Amino acid sequence: MSTGPGWKVECVVPATAAEAVAGALADIVDALAVFEVGGPQTMRVRCYGGGAFDAATEGALNAAVAAGARQAGIEAPAVYVVWLPAIDWLAENQASFAPISVGRFWVHDSAHRDGIPAGRIAIEVDAATAFGTGEHATTRGCLAAIDRLARGRWRGFAPMTLDMGCGTAILSIAAVRALGARVLAVDIDADSVRVARTNLRLNRVAGDVRAVAGDGYRTPAVRRGAPYGLILANVLAGPLIGMAGDCAVALAPGGVAVLSGLLDHQAQAVFAAHRARGLVLVGRRSRDGWTTLTLRKP
Repeated sequence: MSTGPGWKVECVVPATAAEAVAGALADIVDALAVFEVGGPQTMRVRCYGGGAFDAATEGALNAAVAAGARQAGIEAPAVYVVWLPAIDWLAENQASFAPISVGRFWVHDSAHRDGIPAGRIAIEVDAATAFGTGEHATTRGCLAAIDRLARGRWRGFAPMTLDMGCGTAILSIAAVRALGARVLAVDIDADSVRVARTNLRLNRVAGDVRAVAGDGYRTPAVRRGAPYGLILANVLAGPLIGMAGDCAVALAPGGVAVLSGLLDHQAQAVFAAHRARGLVLVGRRSRDGWTTLTLRKP
């Protein structure tokens, strides 16, 4: 990335819209991160770019924010632009992305390869694709659930795992490293799949994870790979409810589903949708206003 003058663009959105807005911006900026603002209900989406901030750049950014907002079902938020002095903003973003500890997992970027504590399961993801690298409560909740499964009787139980809405593939990597699983990772966004494949190679698990673009459980590879001993789905409450029936069908008897991406007040509705399909609750954890559910198919 150029170290010349650049710009910073920010917008503030409800937490439930952060992933959609960040995803819409990811391909047109050099670095991106998502932060809580005064609590878990509100997020600041911040991105950096280099070069001139001209009318074309402004139009592209506003259009991306508006598209993400439409996808999330909210009005387009105000977009704020700040001019920045000459500096390598990608390096600055990487430097600010401190390693994250969740259970035995140690999530870090390329700037923090040194100093990994002994006995930890290291996962490297580039900070330029920050959303989904472990800094958000939903990702942390899923990692913690995987760690609990690995500490129990679960290791080796599920040779095939489905990572639904894989994003950066951090959960796929965690499942391979902690559970010895083979994983099918699927995301509706082709660019997310590209990033996922890069991260899989970076973490040397590309031979254990197949990443494909597709529309949820309708994806042919997902249908062919069923049933799954473990399903990981860190998406949003609405899609989780809508996919509850497909999740129950795809899950093997005795299998476990880890669901996240839902606010605390949405947890009961998500659980009810899956309970109606025969799944039972075996774990519920809350972190910073976000809930992670662990369900089992009898």
